Amino acid sequence: MSERPTVSVPAGIEEAQFEAWRRERKRGQRIPESLWATAVELAKQWGVWPTARALHLDHNRLKRRVRNGQDSEKSSAFVELISEGAMLCACRVEMEDGRGARMRRRHGVEPDVLERARMIAVSAQTRIWVARAPADFRCGIDGLSILNSDAAGIDIGAMEIYVAVPPDRDPEPVRMFTTFTEDLNALADWLQQCGVGTVAMESTGVYWVPLVQILATRGFETYLVKAKHAKNVPGRQTDVSDCQWLRHLHSVGLLRASFRPAQHVCAIRSLTRHRDNLIEMATCHVQHMQKALDQMNLQLHHVISDITGTTGLAILDAILAGERDAKKLADLRDPRIRATHETIAKSLVGDFRPEHLFTLRQSLAL
Repeated sequence: MSERPTVSVPAGIEEAQFEAWRRERKRGQRIPESLWATAVELAKQWGVWPTARALHLDHNRLKRRVRNGQDSEKSSAFVELISEGAMLCACRVEMEDGRGARMRRRHGVEPDVLERARMIAVSAQTRIWVARAPADFRCGIDGLSILNSDAAGIDIGAMEIYVAVPPDRDPEPVRMFTTFTEDLNALADWLQQCGVGTVAMESTGVYWVPLVQILATRGFETYLVKAKHAKNVPGRQTDVSDCQWLRHLHSVGLLRASFRPAQHVCAIRSLTRHRDNLIEMATCHVQHMQKALDQMNLQLHHVISDITGTTGLAILDAILAGERDAKKLADLRDPRIRATHETIAKSLVGDFRPEHLFTLRQSLAL
């Protein structure tokens, strides 16, 4: 493994400044920015590794400082937050802690957020930059071009629906509608008046189904998106901001629609799912019947394989009709049943309690 080349850095004055600061510093105190700036200038001239070795600095931290300084020279998009004049309502904010780690908030930042950031900077020695110009949402995210200029965003709830259209289409670009059918038709009419051609929406449950069906019959292109695909950015927690954020993401083409089959397939799917639900519920009622038999110590469901078959239903109907003779109940046995007449008769001797008979009757009816 080759060793680093040794380069002597003429850093006598700078090294003396660092040593003087180290002798006088308090415990936990960070290196002043003025000394860091001096070290960065030396690193640009003589290299990061020799400078860090001469001034006894951490190589990685000095390297990050030099790299961040080069980035800021290439682009003047950010200015350090040092005065009230740098307060911008809609801008991008970037923070850096003492270890060089950075956090960037890319989109609209409220003034109170910047004020809290200023307080953090003073108390925790954190450097903060803000964008020189307000963020222009019409230019897309990080300069992405607009792909769907006629896009709208809809946030659907159980009783209220919030809709956002492009700001230049209506003096009131965000409106709220209730979920009644009349209001859904009014929503579709308003979208047509605004010249909207494609709509992105998010919803929970099945609240989206009536609106999607109405918009589809009107000729709109509907995008039903997952909430996790549209809510990765913190700070947008209201219904108004959610629909605006959906419209913005859809306008730059960052949303993917969930699969929705053709209408005839949806109809078959609905009936199939309803049938599956009925079968699942029937299974639960069969379990209730078995529980009632266990509580009366009737072992019929352990003797025959299915109490909802021919033999089982015949015996249960006779029990609910008032028959208690085990031999007469066993006579209802189908000849194809493997269990013998004697075994079935023994399993039908038990304690016929009224409450358990009521449970058995109700579960059998369901």
